[in-house]
Amino acid sequence: LLGWAGLLAGCFAQLPTATGVLVIGGGTSGTAAALASARAGVPTILVEEGPWLGGMISAAGVTCTDGNHQLSSGIWNEFRSHLYKVYGGPAAVATGWVSLTQFEPHVSDSIWKHLAAKEKNLKVLHGYRFVQSTRSTNKVTGAIFTNKKKKNLTITAVVTIDATELGDVLA
Repeated sequence: LLGWAGLLAGCFAQLPTATGVLVIGGGTSGTAAALASARAGVPTILVEEGPWLGGMISAAGVTCTDGNHQLSSGIWNEFRSHLYKVYGGPAAVATGWVSLTQFEPHVSDSIWKHLAAKEKNLKVLHGYRFVQSTRSTNKVTGAIFTNKKKKNLTITAVVTIDATELGDVLA
């Protein structure tokens, strides 16, 4: 993993074509993986087809999570702390009988985007749909994406993470 800087110098100035970690899918797990990678100092690109981050707990409106208030660590705790700030504390989000943590979808999306924007090693690309992975023998070396204008984007990566909802990259 030596030589990242030289390999990736300036790649975030325009649409990037190479990175250390490529995360395909901006759901909760993909966004958390991208945050963790970027925080570890690795240049990371997160590609999400839609305009939202957070997947089911944002764009799909499944905002009644099993948000145990005793779980006070990691990215979940960071996310939940932002919810508390928005709504006014733990009691303000414990409003239902299904969950201890309920919130509006747009708030979830805005929190994930805020967390991602703070990371200098993270680039988030919206509007690109996964087409296929690229390989060298049996190793995934990145992926090819396309947008609505039929413009293709190929990104090579040392590590590629399939965070799609249905395992599209693995397939």
